[in-house]
Amino acid sequence: MRLNLWLLIVLFLITVITACEDDPLKQVNVDDTVIDYTSKRLDRDIFSADFGAPEAARQTLYHKYGEFICRYVQDILKVGRCEDSLAFRNIALFTHSGGMVRIEEAIDSLFTDEKISVYDQEFRKGLQYWHHYFPDSVVPGVVYMHSGLNYLAFATDSSIGIGLDFYLGADHPLVQEFPPDFVPNYVKEDMDDKYLVANGLRDWVYMRTLTYETGDNLLDRIIFEGKRMYLLDALMPEVADSIKMNWTVEEALWAESNEGQIWEELAKQEVLFNDNPLDIAKWTDPAPFTAA
Repeated sequence: MRLNLWLLIVLFLITVITACEDDPLKQVNVDDTVIDYTSKRLDRDIFSADFGAPEAARQTLYHKYGEFICRYVQDILKVGRCEDSLAFRNIALFTHSGGMVRIEEAIDSLFTDEKISVYDQEFRKGLQYWHHYFPDSVVPGVVYMHSGLNYLAFATDSSIGIGLDFYLGADHPLVQEFPPDFVPNYVKEDMDDKYLVANGLRDWVYMRTLTYETGDNLLDRIIFEGKRMYLLDALMPEVADSIKMNWTVEEALWAESNEGQIWEELAKQEVLFNDNPLDIAKWTDPAPFTAA
């Protein structure tokens, strides 16, 4: 059991929010909500581009992807500044790396157009809910990418990037080859495409609420993250909590049945009002378990 911030959040939600017998979120119908949804395959465009002519590649990719390509170059691959065409020449090192080529081949084999269309339907539904609740807010496009094992999701102010390299499956032979010090086993366990859409929408919610964070202690963090998860519930009202938490069904049942003991442990350790970042990190940062 990976006991971390998500467990604390779900306990908060169980206790405070989901106590309502009739969930109002499930009463909203968005079937007739019209949105301008788009999705693109950056992974294919990157691996088919000619970076021997970096300026032409830069212009072509910028024309299609806009500012997202700059975030990809600068923040995801970290190969240089978007304005510098030489950064795009550096991408050739990425697209010709034997390990990254093998990952892209696995991505291309697994994530067919038919499979992507299923995710697109789920993203479209979630973003219809987003538009319903925030009609004046931008509806992001989805960019499927090869992140170089850097990001499973990367939202900007107008796009949701999805690192397909993080959804090959824990049992995929290539994933099994990843050394544990590079990709820990508890991360491999989450490399399941059933979490793909939830991870993308959750990252979008996080990006859109960054400026609203308040409070410095663990309880403040739990409450605020609980609000964020409630917003994710609003975008995915029919999706199981286990999916939205990146848990197995068994882990979700364990969290519910052990709710009282967890709150008891938090009270015993007197950590809820602790504002030491290192102490909070023990309970909130991703890890195979939480230090107790």
